[in-house]
Amino acid sequence: MTSDDPAAQIVHAHIDQSKLQHDIAGYNDHLITDAAKADKDEHTISLKDSFFIHKKAIIWSMLLSSALIMEGYDVVVVRLLGARPLDLD
Repeated sequence: MTSDDPAAQIVHAHIDQSKLQHDIAGYNDHLITDAAKADKDEHTISLKDSFFIHKKAIIWSMLLSSALIMEGYDVVVVRLLGARPLDLD
C-alpha cells in the first residue's frame, strides 16, 4: 500500500504509537519467552499428541459437523418421503 492509499491512512491514523509502546513495555520478558516456547511446542507437536490434547474440541467439531450433515439429509429425505404414494397393502 502506498501512502496515497486511503485504507493505509485510516490504519495508521488509528495506531497511537506511544500507547502501543507503553502496552508492549508492560509485558515482562518471562511472559514473552513463555509465549514463544508455547508457540514452538504447538508447531512441533505430533499428530497423536495433538489429538490427545484437543480431544474435546475434536469431538465437538465432529458432532457439530454430523448434525449439519444430518440436517441436510433430513431436508432431502423428508421431501422424498412425502412425494411417494402410500403403500397400504
